[in-house]
Amino acid sequence: SMPDIDVDFDDAGRERVLDYVTRKYGADHVAHIVTFGQMAAKSAIKDVGRVMDYPLADTNKLAALVPDTPKINFASARKASPELEAAFTSKDPVVHRLMERAGRLEGSIRQPGVHACGVIISRDPLIETLPVMPTPDRGGKKEEGAETAEKLLTTQYDGHFVEPVGLLKMDFLGLKTLTVEKECVNLLGANNPRVPEALRGADGFLDPDKIPEDDRETYELFGRGETTGLFQFESDGMKKWLMALQPERLTDLVAMNALYRPGPMDYIPQFVRRKQGTEPVTYDHPLMEKYLKDTYGITVYQEQVMLLSRHLAGFTRGESDKLRKAMGKKLMDIMAELNEKFVKGCLANPKFRVDKWKDEAEARKLIDKIWTDWKAFASYAFNKSHAVCYAWIAYQTGYLKAHYPAEFMCAQISSEIGNFDKLPGFVAEAQEIGLELKLPDVNASGARFTPTADAKGILYGLGGIKGVGELAAEAIVAERRKGGPYKGLLDFCARLAGSNAVNKRVLENLTRVGAFSALNPNRRMLFDNIPFALKKAQQKQKESQSAQTNFFAMMAEDAQTSDDRELVDLPPFSPVDDLNNEREMLGVYVSGHPLQSCRRLVAQVSTVRLATLANAEEADALLLAQPADAFLKRNHPNMKDERALRRLEVRLVCELKALREMTPKPRPDGTVGEKWAILTLDDGTGEMDAFCFSKAWKRYASSLPPVGQLALVCGEVAHRINYEKDDRQTKANPTVGDLNLTVREIHRLEDALPKISKALRIALPYAAPDLKERIQGILDLAARHPGSLPLAFTLVYGNGVEVDLSLKSAPTVAVSLAFLSELAKIVPQSETYYDPSGEMRLTPPEPRPWER
Repeated sequence: SMPDIDVDFDDAGRERVLDYVTRKYGADHVAHIVTFGQMAAKSAIKDVGRVMDYPLADTNKLAALVPDTPKINFASARKASPELEAAFTSKDPVVHRLMERAGRLEGSIRQPGVHACGVIISRDPLIETLPVMPTPDRGGKKEEGAETAEKLLTTQYDGHFVEPVGLLKMDFLGLKTLTVEKECVNLLGANNPRVPEALRGADGFLDPDKIPEDDRETYELFGRGETTGLFQFESDGMKKWLMALQPERLTDLVAMNALYRPGPMDYIPQFVRRKQGTEPVTYDHPLMEKYLKDTYGITVYQEQVMLLSRHLAGFTRGESDKLRKAMGKKLMDIMAELNEKFVKGCLANPKFRVDKWKDEAEARKLIDKIWTDWKAFASYAFNKSHAVCYAWIAYQTGYLKAHYPAEFMCAQISSEIGNFDKLPGFVAEAQEIGLELKLPDVNASGARFTPTADAKGILYGLGGIKGVGELAAEAIVAERRKGGPYKGLLDFCARLAGSNAVNKRVLENLTRVGAFSALNPNRRMLFDNIPFALKKAQQKQKESQSAQTNFFAMMAEDAQTSDDRELVDLPPFSPVDDLNNEREMLGVYVSGHPLQSCRRLVAQVSTVRLATLANAEEADALLLAQPADAFLKRNHPNMKDERALRRLEVRLVCELKALREMTPKPRPDGTVGEKWAILTLDDGTGEMDAFCFSKAWKRYASSLPPVGQLALVCGEVAHRINYEKDDRQTKANPTVGDLNLTVREIHRLEDALPKISKALRIALPYAAPDLKERIQGILDLAARHPGSLPLAFTLVYGNGVEVDLSLKSAPTVAVSLAFLSELAKIVPQSETYYDPSGEMRLTPPEPRPWER
């Protein structure tokens, strides 16, 4: 059969390769491969509704009845959604007809597309072998060489029929990781003194292929699980197993890459135990050690099956490859034929027939076991050559991250510019590994992210600001290079007045995140003056074009625009507003954290800090101080590790940073379980995901605090207990898993705090010269934030005596981020007291079944 050729290039390099093969073999010999998009359930409803002129809003409501489960069809969706079933049987004739037509169209071909990476290269002109067509426009940004790629033909046969007609399919993949590696090398530059000469190429740049395979810092980085941004090693599950494995050589990474997939994942615990020496390495037969030694006696790769079939049973190279294909594709007739040959070969091998296997019955018993294991293994077996390539790329980028973190993270973050689902996560990772993040600056930032001069920080790229984009960022940088640093907002607008890329929205987002702070720290003043600045810039542009302005007037105008003296002065945004603007536009807080003004509240009301839960030793110490949980002991009788048999009740004041509502996959009968959620919590000391399962989610989903606001979370912390697949029924060999935070209650802080605290008490020194002004300021602040938590004052005399201040009518407040931020300007946090109760729940927990 034709060889399977997969080649990865950096994103820009893929188009150059397509251009090369087109010129070398001819445009009529090279083609993309067509794909056919089918009508899924939701799209079928929307398309039929559009054709029937059914109101768009009503069509969308019908489509929303289909669960958001990937690849779900109407048959499963109708079982899972009673509302959808009702729509299909609706007495409204229009709705009934719409749904009936959508059901008939489901699965129909909707439109042709182009395979993401597949390319056909033919010896003869393609029209002699199969039908072709012009390439459908795929839209999006065109890379260098893309015009040639778009001129390529596209087959009218999809990938399943290309090889049977005698054509060679090659996969040319654009791999973002290679683009990141390339950009990191470019950021380091030529002849960088931080790059050892032994690692440099002829051009003076770091050559990734010269990176040593035994670098201790790189393996330690993998062992710490700091693999965000490393190809195929960045999932949370992979990080967990890397920390357990503590890889010390490239073959460890290769094996983990092959094992961390559905199926072989079940062998990871055994692989880790054998690598760590807590379980002996054994082989079914001594002959197998030769090819299984590197993987601690566990069959991991397809190549191991091929080599062992030749070593044990005398298969030829062709027969071993035939075995690989038959196992992978479950070709049972070929498997039966090869099984017979394998049995005969092993029995005829004198090196196999040693010790107890001299007895034919014992030999056949072992042969059957090996073959059975291989059949089970074959359905998920991974190719070692693939795993080596992937692991080597991950190791190279791991080396760059370990030794040049600023340059690597700049390249990684820049690769996600425009993708605000991923970009904030990489920015947060940079902060977590100790890199200082600098706010974007119109006079210092590039369009992309760049390292600071000392390589200890990252300067935020202008293109990474939401709503700015690369085109506007490049225009800003180009004008700065041409005309020098910007002098102010008016100067900025005047110089970029002719740019279509820099509009009002771009200016608003630049001012909100502090990109002009080096020129004027008052973000609100600049933001509110944008209409005036734009009008002024347009006026100046018209005057310059009409040549009606004399030389002295132009000089006077330049003097005015240089220092923004014409702008209307305004009070600045509050610190919380500045931080929230950064979070909204950049995805992370840069100049501070909104919970800085909440430190006292968190310290007094929370029973534990998230930073403590993130520290394994400190968290386990807290767990071990709790009594053993009767349910956990009864449900996991073989668990000997005391950490896993305890729960810690917690109460947390934190910001609800993000939430993801989860819909379970359909059950075999088509029904879908109840929704639940993952809540991301931040208390200013750390961040943690918490699980809000269906019962709690159903109760609190409608009354959650908005994302970005303070919450009171009541819940429990406990270790997950894991079992291997074969031990789940017997509960044998349990292992301690991740530490999980489970939410039992979540409330808006302003609603919950009065239920656990009698008052917010503020202590003020009696001798303070501005005592009356401070009290009045606090009362005015309370009037702007009315709520239900009483506000009390205590006067502190020089001798330490404290006296409660009696007011005619005690004010009550709502404690929020905005309130605390303003309060911190009047009194230090050390002078505020919340005196919370010891209750861990606002609502008494329901007794567990065994407690009733």
